[in-house]
Amino acid sequence: MRMDGDDICELNRAEIQLPFLNKYVLIGSYVEEFNKKIGDLNRVKQVPLLKEDIYKYSSMRNPFNHMSVMFNKKAILIAGNYLKKNGFEDYYLWLRMINNSLPMINIGKVLVHARVGNDMIGRRSGVQYSKDEFLFFYSLLKEKLINLPSFLKATLIRIPIRLLPKSFLNHIYIKMRN
Repeated sequence: MRMDGDDICELNRAEIQLPFLNKYVLIGSYVEEFNKKIGDLNRVKQVPLLKEDIYKYSSMRNPFNHMSVMFNKKAILIAGNYLKKNGFEDYYLWLRMINNSLPMINIGKVLVHARVGNDMIGRRSGVQYSKDEFLFFYSLLKEKLINLPSFLKATLIRIPIRLLPKSFLNHIYIKMRN
């Protein structure tokens, strides 16, 4: 069960996710983002719930909220475990698991409250992050984890946005979450 040190999970998170491990090797959920206290931003990061939607979504965006996942360690090892990808290790792992047709699901409930302060937007912007993101998507294309249209769409949309001023990025991020 994953979770970052400054995140807060629902008390019944394990009770909700654990039964799904009988059928799925990776179970994620929605995440509520907060700054100083739960509910102060009123933002929920939703992800696709069903296999087909997860697969489709994954060609452009990470289909799991990493801090919300519970997984079967054997399945993670089958897919090659976490590998270095400059900030995209979890996304890369999920794509390899999808490529291996491993059963995964998201639960349509908030099970984790994630702190998004500490300059989250700043860490996901700028020239270096744009380069890393481009190289990540290019490696996915080379490994045939995504196709050429997905690569072009991902890079032509995402990379220029990463170069915008933080104030614009914050506005875009809020709009994408609603």
